Amino acid sequence: FFVVHMSAMTLSPAPHGLRSEPGFRVSPMWAPFRIFFLAVLVSARTPKFKWGQDATKLYLSIDIQCSEDRKVHLSDEHFGFECTSSNDRYNLDFDLREDIDANSSGCASGKTGESCTLVKRGDPHYFDRLMEDPTPFKKVMSTDWELASATRSAQVDVEDLLDIFDGTNVKTLSPKKLNQTMRSNDFVMVSVFYPWCGKCAHIRAPFIEVAKKMKRQVVFAVVDARENRWARAFFNASCNDICLFYAARRGEGLYKIPYESPKQLLDAVRKFASPLLTTVGEKSDQDLADFCAGKEMCVLGIYPHKGDPAFSTFTEAAKKYRGHLHFGVSFTSRDEAPPGIPTKWIRLYKAFDEHVPEFRGDFTSLVEISRFLDVASVPLIPKYGEVNVSRLAGLGLPGLHFWVDPTKVQETASQLEVVRQFAEEHLGMIYVLQFDAHTHVALKNDFGGDPATFAGIVDSLRPRAPKYKYDGAITIEGLRRFAHAYSQKELAPALKSEPVLPPNERPGSLKKVVHHTLEAEVRSPQSVLVAFYRDAEPTLHGQQPVTSSKQLLARIAHSVRAVPDLSIATYSLDHNELPRELLGLTERNPQAPVTAHHLSQPNALALVLLPPSKAGPSLDPEKPIPYSGALTEDAVLQFLKRHVPSLEAAWANVTAEAATHSSSDEL
Repeated sequence: FFVVHMSAMTLSPAPHGLRSEPGFRVSPMWAPFRIFFLAVLVSARTPKFKWGQDATKLYLSIDIQCSEDRKVHLSDEHFGFECTSSNDRYNLDFDLREDIDANSSGCASGKTGESCTLVKRGDPHYFDRLMEDPTPFKKVMSTDWELASATRSAQVDVEDLLDIFDGTNVKTLSPKKLNQTMRSNDFVMVSVFYPWCGKCAHIRAPFIEVAKKMKRQVVFAVVDARENRWARAFFNASCNDICLFYAARRGEGLYKIPYESPKQLLDAVRKFASPLLTTVGEKSDQDLADFCAGKEMCVLGIYPHKGDPAFSTFTEAAKKYRGHLHFGVSFTSRDEAPPGIPTKWIRLYKAFDEHVPEFRGDFTSLVEISRFLDVASVPLIPKYGEVNVSRLAGLGLPGLHFWVDPTKVQETASQLEVVRQFAEEHLGMIYVLQFDAHTHVALKNDFGGDPATFAGIVDSLRPRAPKYKYDGAITIEGLRRFAHAYSQKELAPALKSEPVLPPNERPGSLKKVVHHTLEAEVRSPQSVLVAFYRDAEPTLHGQQPVTSSKQLLARIAHSVRAVPDLSIATYSLDHNELPRELLGLTERNPQAPVTAHHLSQPNALALVLLPPSKAGPSLDPEKPIPYSGALTEDAVLQFLKRHVPSLEAAWANVTAEAATHSSSDEL
């Protein structure tokens, strides 16, 4: 009665105290007692539980039989469970030592209590303990390794990995110390790691070595991600991110540094150790030379004074490209420049290129400046294979691809001079990429396969992007007209095709058909069985790959050599255009034995019979006949027999030839 009465009083506040009914007031001195009795009334008990683990999961066994109001609260970093049993309320709630995959984890009720399975994140490993702070649970928690196949000794070895930093210039920091260190030092190099993660264990020794060389300029710190939940969240660290280092510059922010090699790591640390902006003498050639000396690329900005709004944008650009480009600034120290001399400009100097691109745009737009630096930092005329193609693809620009013959020195030099002028004029509009006419001759297939092709424009580097062949003279005027016609959408895309080869006249041999000759085969007075294929191991309409598919076609060609109006041919879809319209292939017809979708897949193989054409050049050719049977010699020959009358007449000779093929090794 007393507890209920006191709780009722807490629910009816009065101006000078608490009351349970009108006119009855209680002194505020009762407040602590009311809170105490309410806590006793509503407090939940902590159930006893056991836990165990294997390399991929945690297992909990909670000693309780829930009768009602059962709730499970799981997140990647927290475990919560509560229910009512025998009129008592039970609650188990704690922060996990490491993150789990909450979506794949769960709890279930059983005859002996509650059992929970929590799926670990990252590589298979062992937790050194279940929760962040086990102290409050010492009386109710125990370990039971029978819950899983793991043994306690399995989780001991990983602790030894922490010792590698002892006695080095790398500090092992706690959450509080890490925050203080980042606030009190200009430059801190941080490595966040899990001791059990073996993906990038090899980077720890180089990190220690770089710390030894740069100890006077940089503070090097290492953080055990298990101990430091704040660091896990701040650095967004997971096992997949362990190969990253983090450069924390006071006043700038945090930078990710992927690890490639010890030299690359040392170079990156040196770049981040340098000032964000270096002040260069006022338009002094010597000062500029000193600033750019030994640097692959450097960016110089000229501004009237530090208060110019454009200068703050330049500073943001320097932060964005920190570690990749060196930024210098010079102030003109005059508000009004002479006519014709700009008061501000941005130029990019490259050690590997004499061309110095200059920014022309909105100096207060970080987007425009970033776009300029992305484009201008690529070599003016990069060679295919010496530049990251994905970097060019990221520019989102069309490209002029051109081929040169390095054995023709004078001719190549003349061509490069023309292309260089074109590249300078079209910087930021069209990138330029150089190919070797001997090594990369197959890449000309994308522009029609003509060996005489010098250049072409491609819409982008994405797969199957439209391409346009250039047939004009190698002059700057000709390339300008070509680029203008492309920009005005006046060009027709080139069709991918291998070069036309001299025909193989030997009877019974496979014929090679390319895109340029396919239409002639369609309109031929003979029947042609064409195998459309990818270079990878072929599959016929989803059947299992056949190892001797090309040998099988060769045997069929040999068997029908006595049939003059039938030939067997191959057509590479990797090096020639997919002839959708010519063959009537469609992705919208699910009943079609062969579809354009099927032929666009890896491992594709389709046999299509082109009947003899009885139409004139201006009329539509006969409709192709797809083959959908088994990929065996007998089945294909039976198919041809039904559609080629002359084969049926010579059937005895054909079957006799086929009978001689005892194995695929004969041909």
